Amino acid sequence: MSATDQGAEGQQTVQETQQSNDQGSKPAKASKAAKPRTFIINIAKEKGNAGDVFIGANGVGYQVKRGVNVEVPEVVVNILRDAISLEYDPDTMEPREVPSYPFSIVGQA
Repeated sequence: MSATDQGAEGQQTVQETQQSNDQGSKPAKASKAAKPRTFIINIAKEKGNAGDVFIGANGVGYQVKRGVNVEVPEVVVNILRDAISLEYDPDTMEPREVPSYPFSIVGQA
């Protein structure tokens, strides 16, 4: 075999590899991102705490009014569920967990 033949064979091998890679690793079609589930919630107004509630999730801030039905993504609902404070019973000084922002889920949007 001459050097030219080896080069031609080598070139064919590379082309075949590229073709198989082109067929085997085509970029996936851009699928539509699943729309996140949203819920309608109502954060209770409390004595001395009637201001809006700020919630940050994944780099996005949400300012939720208290006492108003508001549509929010599921991640906000999960954060509110996880927001727990400790209160102490004045008689026994036993701690108990209470929601930091008591809220109701009115429905799913």
